[in-house]
Amino acid sequence: MMKTFTSFGFVILFLWQTLSAQSTFNLVFYKPDQWGPLAAGSMVKTFDGSFVIAGNFNSTNFVFKIDENGDTLWNRKFSAGNDWNDMYQHILELEDSTLFFTGTYRTGKNSRSNLLCINLDDQGDPIRNWAFSANGDINPRSVCRTVDSGFIFTGHIYSYRSRNELFVMKTDGKGNLLWAKIMTGENINTYGYTVKQTSDSGYILTGAFSDRDNFAYSTIFMKLTPEGDVEWASQFGYPDSFTLIDDVLPVENGYLVALGFRYDSLIIMQTDTFGKPLWVNKYDVHINSFIYSPYLKLKKISDGNY
Repeated sequence: MMKTFTSFGFVILFLWQTLSAQSTFNLVFYKPDQWGPLAAGSMVKTFDGSFVIAGNFNSTNFVFKIDENGDTLWNRKFSAGNDWNDMYQHILELEDSTLFFTGTYRTGKNSRSNLLCINLDDQGDPIRNWAFSANGDINPRSVCRTVDSGFIFTGHIYSYRSRNELFVMKTDGKGNLLWAKIMTGENINTYGYTVKQTSDSGYILTGAFSDRDNFAYSTIFMKLTPEGDVEWASQFGYPDSFTLIDDVLPVENGYLVALGFRYDSLIIMQTDTFGKPLWVNKYDVHINSFIYSPYLKLKKISDGNY
């Protein structure tokens, strides 16, 4: 099922500033002729120094590319046809400069949510797409390119048993399913947030679980083998608090972890290779992460810091 892309117009407001020798810009995109939220779901910097942004407007997906000065190079609209609630959530630029998106779609108003994957060329035109379904609504939260040119996914499935269940899934580069795991418990909700590949070809995965009776939340931090089996698992949580591991980066001799703590604090923590904390820093900032949608992301910058 190949979907179509057409032009999608925006009005752009530019706010220019000059900071020493570096020129920067601020952009505001909006649709003046229609009412509704215009939401960017993800952005990636491409190999040529440009930026690709994807999101949703009134249940219609859009993708556009701007150069380093903020000028639009191309834009595309994802024509959903009879589908409902499409949403692009993640973008990856692959080694051949093509783009890989994940999101969700429904085939009807009351149908279940499916995982959608789309591969575009560097001009935003479709190359291939594929989809996955489950016994419930799929909510993808993270995707990572793997060293074998495949993909690893995590998120949660709202199952017909009326609970959320963490899933992790591995495919090859053409979308063929290699394996999939569901991690759940008798009376808990489980959520997958971030998955990254490690140097031994395994995976580090973060998430959360909650008891459905007393609504107590704890984090999930685990190491998986290349086949998706649990190698070790750690749990972080504080009494009477709401703590989420939003993102994790493999670093030398361990992992760097970002946690949202009680909506009003950011915690950065480094662990050893088995998830044991080595140091913890706490910052008093407002965090808008939520159990279904963590927002914090870690990124290494050019000077070696984060």
